[in-house]
Amino acid sequence: MAGGAGGDANPDAAVSGPLTRESHGMYFPIGSGSYHPSETCDDCHGGFGTYKEFTCQSCHAHDADAAAKRHMFITDFKQDSNACYKCHPNGRESAITITDHSAKYFAIDVGPHAALDWSDCHTWTTTSRPFTCQGCHAHDQDPTTSTHASITGYRYDSNACFGCHPSGGEAPIATSDHSAAFFPILSGSHNGMPCANCHTDPTTSKSFVCTTCHTQTMSATQHVPRPNNYAWSDAACYSCHPQDR
Repeated sequence: MAGGAGGDANPDAAVSGPLTRESHGMYFPIGSGSYHPSETCDDCHGGFGTYKEFTCQSCHAHDADAAAKRHMFITDFKQDSNACYKCHPNGRESAITITDHSAKYFAIDVGPHAALDWSDCHTWTTTSRPFTCQGCHAHDQDPTTSTHASITGYRYDSNACFGCHPSGGEAPIATSDHSAAFFPILSGSHNGMPCANCHTDPTTSKSFVCTTCHTQTMSATQHVPRPNNYAWSDAACYSCHPQDR
């Protein structure tokens, strides 16, 4: 390899002969099939007195603020070439800790996804950027579409799953979608009511309470004469009054 940096063309005395693009792989891959197959010596080592010094930022001249934002929640991130090399020694994506993955992308340290293997979601062997939810959540499309009826923007694909369920839990729902799919909260007596008035369990919105506001005394007065199926319970309220009428 030829280059503009001074010093021995072979930075490791244990290696006989000059480095080739392929043998340079013991330090950093620049041969065929790598992410850096066309870079010259000067691109990384130019301006230094020895090949042991290098820069990544001659090509990856990330703005410091942009790089910091991209590496948010990545433990020990620093804006310098040695830090780049420490995390990306092969010039590719870096392995990420469970803690950092959970803070930056998706919770895998606790909850239903804590026991999963990396390959359960990331089926590509060369990159972790694509992911699948349907490897585990292999819902049939028709029932899933039915479950998401009236949900704006619903699509049957993993990116859409993540878009609505970024924590792996239940997704917040627009008031218009809630009104169309479950119960009207854009009009009538429940317009503008805070979610927590009806959904008192902070871990799920599947459960709901009517009887906190609609007390037993109030309900008994309103149901005279008494219907045959009358019961003072949340499920009975919703069963008879699904449209707030």
